[in-house]
Amino acid sequence: MFHDFDEAHRAEKAKRMKEYNSYFVPLTGSPYDRVPQLNIPFKDYPELRLYYHPERPFFVYLLMIASISMFGATELTYRLPSFILGMSVFFVYVFFAIKQSKKVPILALSTGMLMLMTSYDLWLSSQYAQLDTGLTVFLFASLLSLITYCEKRRLPFLIISGISFALAVLSKGQPAVIFAFPLCALFLLKKLSRKEILIFIASASTLLVPWVLALLILLKIELSEFLRIFFGFGFDSTQRNIHHEAPIFWYSRWFWESLRPGWTLFLIFLTFDIFKGSLSWKKKTLLSYILGSFLIFSLQTNKIWWYVLPIVPSLAFYIFLSTSDYLQRYPKRLVALAFVIFLSSLPIFLKASNTTVMVYGFIITILSVLLLINDKLPKLALLVKKKEVLFITSVTLSLAFFYTHFPKIVPYHKETKAVASYFATIHEEKKCLWIYDMPTEAALFYSNAGEIKALNFEETKTQLFLECDKYLITAAEITDPEFWYLPKKELLFQKGKIKLIKLY
Repeated sequence: MFHDFDEAHRAEKAKRMKEYNSYFVPLTGSPYDRVPQLNIPFKDYPELRLYYHPERPFFVYLLMIASISMFGATELTYRLPSFILGMSVFFVYVFFAIKQSKKVPILALSTGMLMLMTSYDLWLSSQYAQLDTGLTVFLFASLLSLITYCEKRRLPFLIISGISFALAVLSKGQPAVIFAFPLCALFLLKKLSRKEILIFIASASTLLVPWVLALLILLKIELSEFLRIFFGFGFDSTQRNIHHEAPIFWYSRWFWESLRPGWTLFLIFLTFDIFKGSLSWKKKTLLSYILGSFLIFSLQTNKIWWYVLPIVPSLAFYIFLSTSDYLQRYPKRLVALAFVIFLSSLPIFLKASNTTVMVYGFIITILSVLLLINDKLPKLALLVKKKEVLFITSVTLSLAFFYTHFPKIVPYHKETKAVASYFATIHEEKKCLWIYDMPTEAALFYSNAGEIKALNFEETKTQLFLECDKYLITAAEITDPEFWYLPKKELLFQKGKIKLIKLY
């Protein structure tokens, strides 16, 4: 089933967009992020309302609609666009790596590719019906197109960069602001002029301006109101949430667990490049995007793993550039690199405490730096005549280690699907649904209820008098004192801890 939170929410929006022909504005009856005045009646029961969500762009939802229209509405077809966008990261990486030189250093290309292939976040997000892989691949393509333009001075790359940035905005919206870091860096490095930045903005505007105009016309709102909703949502997402609070170092700790061996490779090559003075303008541009974004997300109180997903492909490309430089300067140290990959891939201290993971990560990084800066390796390694064989072996083992903890979608309440689907089979002319003590999104999608309400005394003591057949889905016991104000209750269906209750 869909994951209880955002994944089911995205699928529900795509479903309602298709049903109500709202192709440029997400639409849902979720109790969250509502703009009170932007609503329409639910067809099955007009007393219930669906709400427009101009704070979220439409592009990935449109891909979901295309997928379910062509292949039928299943969980797989809702997830298919996210998977295709996630896998597109590999093609973008290889395409621009080839653009770097006529003769591509295969070993360096393989090292960066290994990092992508062992990214827990990339594979997990690609399995979700989510917006994040779209944001990630389009920002990555925009960044590398911009770097390629600065190197080759071919105008199509600058235009493609602007259009790709626009697609990133249309995929998820506000998080695309992190692209300001490489734009500023390239300007300060005197690789981009003001005129070229204006061309970039004009290229992006060819997609963004029509989208904004369509929203203003369809929703009949002023530009100032749209901007307030759009940027206000981005600001609200940075506010303290006790469920997402984590220390400032949490993303470093997460990458040492979810991005092995990539995070270690990045840190040791960054250290090596700084001490050897081999930070080219390309690497500095990538670093402005990686470290600038990483710092911004780390300073926020809330920490969620997919916030830093857009950084991952650029880490891989930095590793590609640095590995290429390293092996060109020290061709005999391929054995050292092979040992580093093996050492930093070991699947130990996964899902351990913050302190354990951080200490382990620092130790592995220090050992890896020491391995790369000298040739004093075990005699067995030095006896290997074909160092490439040792390198391929270490890469193979790294992939095997990753496979042992390959990411899977695990819902919190997998029984929700069965209970909500039972509600959908109830044939009543007017029925309405509440939820209590559990996530609302999966229940909303599988119940086909249209609008769902979070049950609590203050908000529902009057709404319970709606002229409809009233139902409740909950993981709590119906005898709990919290339900003192409810009318008569009848248990209709139960799966695990999840119950469907009829209210009288």
